[in-house]
Amino acid sequence: VAVSQDQIFVGTRPLGMGGAFIAVADDGNTITWNPAGLPRLRRKEFTSSYADLYAMNITHSYAGVVWPFGDRIAIGVDWSNIGFDDQELNYSENKLNFSLGYQPFKMLSLGGTFKYLSRDMGLDGTSY
Repeated sequence: VAVSQDQIFVGTRPLGMGGAFIAVADDGNTITWNPAGLPRLRRKEFTSSYADLYAMNITHSYAGVVWPFGDRIAIGVDWSNIGFDDQELNYSENKLNFSLGYQPFKMLSLGGTFKYLSRDMGLDGTSY
């Protein structure tokens, strides 16, 4: 078992808010930022992004979807990838989140996430 910090955060609005989005958590990006906000979403939401970072062939891809079930429970799934690929080296880091949010009372929401992380690196056609 390995513990990894998320290197790349997602969502233009959360990043523009300087991390204060954790308190708001009212769109599809809440899967990554604060899963306790999932029950606040009243409709299905899909969010995605793609970026070629630093114009150096380093790419970041993201996709997430949220499904609310009634007024008190919602689930979210998202996938994120950051990778680099050239003729000699390729590197890929994938993250898959399964999130659940539950609102037992009007002023209390709970949430949690199961996270699957994987890394793959290859050098001259070999993989580690």
